[in-house]
Amino acid sequence: MSATSYRFTGSRGTVAFAGLVAVVLDMILYRLFRGDPVALQLSLRALTVLLILCFLLISRRDTPGTLGLSAAGFAGDVRWITKLSAVVLGGYLVLSLAFAAACRAGLVDPAPVLEARDFVNLDQFRHYLLVGIIIAPVFEELVYRSLAVPALAAWLGNGWAIFLSGPLFYFLHVVIYGRPWFLFHYALAGWILAWAFIRCHKVWTPMILHSLGNVLMGTGQALLLFAPGLVGWLLGKDL
Repeated sequence: MSATSYRFTGSRGTVAFAGLVAVVLDMILYRLFRGDPVALQLSLRALTVLLILCFLLISRRDTPGTLGLSAAGFAGDVRWITKLSAVVLGGYLVLSLAFAAACRAGLVDPAPVLEARDFVNLDQFRHYLLVGIIIAPVFEELVYRSLAVPALAAWLGNGWAIFLSGPLFYFLHVVIYGRPWFLFHYALAGWILAWAFIRCHKVWTPMILHSLGNVLMGTGQALLLFAPGLVGWLLGKDL
């Protein structure tokens, strides 16, 4: 199944508007409630996207298939996810070893990367396990894949929908979430996740990939938290 096999069906104008509203509201809600309890912020963001999805389906302005809300052929998707994850894992290991070698050679200062961690203590680690691996992949994929990708595909086609998903996901994490500008892997993640949605016609596929990606990124940070000596030896630095 290729990216060109995805076919948009539904009200083009309504779906495009709904996708725009979903993305803008999600970013606004995060900025407005980022100082409040995380549970409140996440609940409001999740409720907003669910209401928009329900409106599209109940009004019949869009179909479950276009929104990726189908479980048909899930077993085949799991096999594809496994193969893709193996490739991503291999690439991650190669880049990690190259980064460690560059640090040991004094070519790269690891400090900015180490300071960009998602958690630095056990409580933050537990929060990352819940939010980063379970909650965020679900509702972020509903917004930025189930709603945003069909909206882009309706007007610009599948290729542009995938391409624009990279900068959009980078903007979300760097500008809205305040992550460091040099974390370009967010753009790469946006491209891969949008491609997975277009390829498989299901939002569950990028949800799983998103969660696995956060597991991968969290593993390195967990090593830094629980085995700083090992990380320091790999980087050739005293941590």
